[in-house]
Amino acid sequence: EAFAQFGSELDRESQKQLARGARVVEILKQPQYRPVPVESQVVAIWVGTGGYLDALPVEDAKRFVDDFIEHLSTRTGVLDAIRDTGELSDETDATLKQAVEDFTQAFVRSDAEEGSEAGVGQGAPRDPVKPDVGWDRLSSADDEDEPPGSGG
Repeated sequence: EAFAQFGSELDRESQKQLARGARVVEILKQPQYRPVPVESQVVAIWVGTGGYLDALPVEDAKRFVDDFIEHLSTRTGVLDAIRDTGELSDETDATLKQAVEDFTQAFVRSDAEEGSEAGVGQGAPRDPVKPDVGWDRLSSADDEDEPPGSGG
């Protein structure tokens, strides 16, 4: 990121490399105490380093990868093959390429215009997970303010 400030001085290829790196950093972020299975990590890295995220805004990279992995888990044996063999075979690679190309056509970018063809039949992007606000830690003092027998 320190180099990003000098972006205007870098050649186009270096700028593309930095932009891809920003997307890879996004997709590698994991929630605390929720380890990501190795096969999902392999697919995420494959998607990021293969340039499939290059045309997306950085803020869409993580959602794209998460949704793509969910898509794979329900439609192909790719994740099972990676987990069971510990390898990314040529056959698995070819299946991944076809799957990511198909998925890319249906993916709705956050900057997609309303009514765009990519959005046909698709729901809105998922809302980000909100942190716990701690409602369970509130005291029951509010309950004591009500007069007895008010049903409160």
